[in-house]
Amino acid sequence: MTFPFSEEVLNDKIFRTFSFNVDDEELTWHRDVRDRLVKIVSGEGWYLQLDEELPFILHVGACYRIPKRVWHRVLKKKGCTDLSVEITEVDSFL
Repeated sequence: MTFPFSEEVLNDKIFRTFSFNVDDEELTWHRDVRDRLVKIVSGEGWYLQLDEELPFILHVGACYRIPKRVWHRVLKKKGCTDLSVEITEVDSFL
């Protein structure tokens, strides 16, 4: 299976980079098995969409919660830059 990002794992953190020229069709809906906190390290023109919600823009420095088993995807707009994120998996959101 190929993924639309490159990934590195360091000290329980997952670092992912999505290229600005990734094909839109590769940015598919998916679910994760654990709750995740996603911090935006860099990137402009990217959106997050959760199941049954409208997409919202991702801001550098902001942290977003993605509950386990919730369908979601990232989207990009024309002219975006590479997106780099830091992911922390957590046992649960309390």
